[in-house]
Amino acid sequence: MKKFLDTVKVKFKSGNGGQGVTVFFQDWMQKKKHPHGGDGGRGGNIVLVANAQFNTLSFFQNNEILNADNGGNGGKSNRHGKNGEDLFFQVPVGTLIFDEKQKQLLFNFVADGQKFTITKGGYGGWGNATLSRKHRKPIDYSYPGTLGEEKIVVLDLRMLSEVALIGLPNVGKTSLLNVMTNAKAKIGNYTFTTLSPNLGLIFFHKSKKKILISDLPGIIEKAHLNKGLGNRFLKHTQRCYLLLHVVDLSKPKKEILHDFHLINHELFTYNHHFSQIPQVIIANKSDIALLNNNLKLTDFKYKDFVFLDFITVSSIKNTNLTLLKDIILRALDNKPEFQTVMEKIIENDPKYIPVHKYRTERLIHFRKVTDNAWELSSSLIDQFVLRLNLEEEADLLKLSNFLNNSKITQRLKSEGIRDGDLVYLSKKQFVWKN
Repeated sequence: MKKFLDTVKVKFKSGNGGQGVTVFFQDWMQKKKHPHGGDGGRGGNIVLVANAQFNTLSFFQNNEILNADNGGNGGKSNRHGKNGEDLFFQVPVGTLIFDEKQKQLLFNFVADGQKFTITKGGYGGWGNATLSRKHRKPIDYSYPGTLGEEKIVVLDLRMLSEVALIGLPNVGKTSLLNVMTNAKAKIGNYTFTTLSPNLGLIFFHKSKKKILISDLPGIIEKAHLNKGLGNRFLKHTQRCYLLLHVVDLSKPKKEILHDFHLINHELFTYNHHFSQIPQVIIANKSDIALLNNNLKLTDFKYKDFVFLDFITVSSIKNTNLTLLKDIILRALDNKPEFQTVMEKIIENDPKYIPVHKYRTERLIHFRKVTDNAWELSSSLIDQFVLRLNLEEEADLLKLSNFLNNSKITQRLKSEGIRDGDLVYLSKKQFVWKN
């Protein structure tokens, strides 16, 4: 069985574009040589694909640097270089991709089969045959390929189960999961029996529905401060629409209520949005319950938390498990009325606005070097300029159009650039003219 891993830092590097080549060809019937240099191939992309069968990021633990193939160089007789092969890696549904410093969300996998190109391969350079056609005259140079994208990201799994079992260690969550679903999770009687989340499917034969349920490792006091297994597993409750709060009926009533308040305090301290996630309270171990408990729903209160129902069960004797399934199904039928904690976080935190939706000009760094000099730096500009011969008037026009179309020109004007100012761009110097 693979080790459970829910956070990992990975470096992805797509392939570079192949070099275009400069070649001339002349047969015995021709007086002039003709350009015949082929274009370079595209570098390979790296694509992440969500797979509902996966529940760990352990593959990336020993593969923290992943590279796609470079494109092949062009050849003579106008032969195109081979494209680099794309690489596909599977991640669990529920994986978030953050930038290296975890300050910005790049993508959020919420459905099986969803794809995201994490880094794009470089473009192949043009050979002199292509350039000659574009310029309508023989060209004696070619373009290099552009560099493939490179990113260091953090993959952060937050499991996508609709329902989660929560409670202190040894209250019987794993046993409940086993008897209610097809799970075969191990059971023990020590503080951290469950060292990773277990998943199972509840099948409802009448409605033909199936619900994914997770059993999270026991939360303990000060878990939100990373004590014990800490908030490493608290985060996996963030995508749930319903929490099944399991308490141990073999304990005295006072202890049961204390444990109940402790768990909810940890949830609320970790993220106050948990107060809006409905809970069903499950009093387990009714087969060995103390006679003086006499618990009811009104005994369970904490702040403004929502408690839908209270039920006593026994996972050993299968007592009331059918009734519990009915309660779960009814609760989830109303889930459009409320949001998960993850949805609340994404809605209210600007960190979770995907950066791949940002406009081009936001990806470019502007710096005023002196009163009449400006520096623009961006891999986006560098890759574009690599494809141009700036001694050619036509290519200078292409650069001007690129700056206009990406709104860089407007940005520079708003910053106060004037006629005659110097602009440093991709290690080259230009004089600005409006």
